[in-house]
Amino acid sequence: MRKFVLLVSLLFITLGLVACFGSENGDELNSYEHYNDYEPDEPEYTPTIEHPDESEIEELPQMELQMKPADAAFLATFDSYYEIDYRDVYIAHWGVDLDWLTFRSDAMILSNQILQSFQLIGIYLDHSDNGMLASMTHSYYEIPILDAPLIINWFFTAGMFPNNGISFIDANGDRRFFAIWAAYGYEGAEPFTLMEFEDGGYLMQWESE
Repeated sequence: MRKFVLLVSLLFITLGLVACFGSENGDELNSYEHYNDYEPDEPEYTPTIEHPDESEIEELPQMELQMKPADAAFLATFDSYYEIDYRDVYIAHWGVDLDWLTFRSDAMILSNQILQSFQLIGIYLDHSDNGMLASMTHSYYEIPILDAPLIINWFFTAGMFPNNGISFIDANGDRRFFAIWAAYGYEGAEPFTLMEFEDGGYLMQWESE
């Protein structure tokens, strides 16, 4: 009888160990399967930004801007150029007669850069104790992109001081303004002079005593 009880006890102990061992292995199996199903997130990283050496950055050439009498031989070296008649745009804007204009002065504007939103403008001058202020009043004519010489036929200015000029956006994205000073009748002087100003700012300032 005691042997039977002992055998039964051993049987239950054996079954218990088997159950415990199977349970532990099952947990490990389940855990392993779960691990295989796990998809890790993409690794987070900060990309390295390489800044070019300043010496390798190509700088824009300094802008060169000229206005001079039209030269047919010089223009023949270009594949194309723009051309406008100043009399036409002047009459269209003011609605006046220019029969009194008997002399002809053709000018050309040259630049080593492409000029955006190029305008032939009117200028208002205001004299003050400190100098001469200049403001753009209107645009006679606009060329969206000026990438070749511009010929202005029958160009003229009225009076001693400049009352017209040009404006454009340069390669840096800045809007710039220039008054056109025409030196008619001044021997030895450049026929045309471009004088830069800020819209509403001084074109010329008097020397203080």
